[in-house]
Parts: sequence; structure tokens; C-alpha cells
Amino acid sequence: MPYPHIYFPLVTYAPVISAEKAYHQQLSVAEITTACSEPANQMVKCDPRHGKYMACCLLFRGDVVPKDVNAAIATIKTKHSIQFVDWCPTSFKVCINPQPPTVGPGGDLAKVQRAVCKLSNTTAIAEAWARLDHKFDLIIRCFRDNSGPKSSGASSIPNRSTLQPCGWKPPATDWIYYKANMAKADLVDDFEKKFTALKFPMPEHKYSAQVDAEETEDVKSCAEFLSLWKSRIQEYEKDLEVKDIITFDPDDH
Repeated sequence: MPYPHIYFPLVTYAPVISAEKAYHQQLSVAEITTACSEPANQMVKCDPRHGKYMACCLLFRGDVVPKDVNAAIATIKTKHSIQFVDWCPTSFKVCINPQPPTVGPGGDLAKVQRAVCKLSNTTAIAEAWARLDHKFDLIIRCFRDNSGPKSSGASSIPNRSTLQPCGWKPPATDWIYYKANMAKADLVDDFEKKFTALKFPMPEHKYSAQVDAEETEDVKSCAEFLSLWKSRIQEYEKDLEVKDIITFDPDDH
């Protein structure tokens, strides 16, 4: 990993060709190096052209010499096909293994003379996590809308804290956190297990969501508690006319 303290590296491999094409197509070092910048050869679906690189490591195997590698990297820098952040001037790290790439028996990939694997840290990886967060939000929202207070397996439902490695949390300027203060201990345990990611449309931080102790005392069951928050969500959507949602982390306060 180019930077061990940076998580979620992007892995790219080239060439990815079938055995039929390998008979009449032998890619050069420059061609496979350029192919590593294409989204089609990535292991994660994202567009690196929409982000910037923090580090890049090229691992070559097979019939590769340093002269061809330096020429290929110089071509990439000249075309500005890869953009690096300002605080990382070193750009590329290179490793060359003279052994040719190996393929598994009966595999779809062809046996080639040379190959390259690019391991990089790029901000474009955020696209993949944004899609995952969106799917997670849909699952949690669907669970809250369709499950009752005694749904089986509800106590093991995940929350957003499982998607935050090493205690990382979004900046406070972009996300709003709150902690629901509840008077009844039985509702506290049930609520934190099932509904740990309540959502409200609150652009520009003009509103705040709180649960008063007086209101909580009037709640007789977890289902009634959820119904109360659903009504608040509808009121906010009607008032602000906003369909986007901001996720609240109840563990922050």
C-alpha cells in the first residue's frame, strides 16, 4: 500500500484480454500502463478522472525493462491523464518482477508476456462508498417502515457506526448529530438497537430535532415512538419540500 495510513486503495490490472485476442494482440509496456488508468480494468467501479491521486504503485511482471517503464510514466505525466494532489510530488513507485504472469487452468484470461497491477490511493474511491451508503440507508429505512417493535432479528440490525473505521466521523459542519434523551430504560435499549439512524431533511442546519422528556413519557410502546418520528419526518418534508435526507448519528452526543 503506497500510504499505509490511507484506507481503501484502488486496484487495477492490465491487460484483461481473452485467449482469442492474445494470438494477434501483444500489448506493450506503454499500452498496459495506460490501460491501468481506464475504469474498465478496475476492481472497484469508480471513475478516477473525477478525483485526485495521493499515491500510485505500479507492479510489473514479465518481459519488462526499466527503460520502457520510465517512458510509459513520462507519457502519462505529459498527457496529464492522472492528477496528483499538490502535497505528493513523488507520484509513482515501481516494482518489476521478471517472472511472467501466471494464469489458472481453464481460466478466461489469456497467458501474456507482461502484465501490470496498479495499487493507488485516490479520492475517486468515495463514489463506491457513496453508493454503499445509499443502499444501506434504503435498507434501514425499509426496515423501519415495515417492521414492528417485536420483529425477529431486529436487535442485530447494523448501524452507521459499523461503516466508520477507526472511529472516523464526518465533519460537524456537514453532518448534524443528536442524542435522544429518553426517560424509560426499556425504550432506550429497544430504540438504540432498532432505530439508531433516524433521518430528517435539514438543509443549511436551520432546524434541530430533539425528543423532550415530557413527550417520551407519553410514549407507551416502541411502535408509538416510531410513529411519532414518522410524523415529524413528514412535517419536515412538507415544510422544507426537500426529499434528500441527512443521517444523524445518535452516538456522537
